[in-house]
Amino acid sequence: MSVSHVNTLEVWARPGAAAHFEQDLMELTTRLGTLPGCLEYGLRRAQVDQQCWVLNGYWISLKAMVQHFSSVELDELLGFLRRHSASIRFSSISASAELEPHDGVR
Repeated sequence: MSVSHVNTLEVWARPGAAAHFEQDLMELTTRLGTLPGCLEYGLRRAQVDQQCWVLNGYWISLKAMVQHFSSVELDELLGFLRRHSASIRFSSISASAELEPHDGVR
């Protein structure tokens, strides 16, 4: 299967974040990778800023990516990030620039 859509979440941890922050973040990321239509959900630390982690989700379709936005797994990740991170930035891209918006999401 080929990748149709990608979502990216950049997370900056608060100074002094708990030692288990990265481990907990990895566990939550792994759970997101099991969602229907997810080809992979990965986590890596940014090379330039060691307080920044980058999560990428690779999806077979726009529908699968949009459905994950209302999943219990994503809600748990966002709750964890609210408690432990200083800043979050989200973006998404598609393999086709000609896709029509779906429920207000591109």
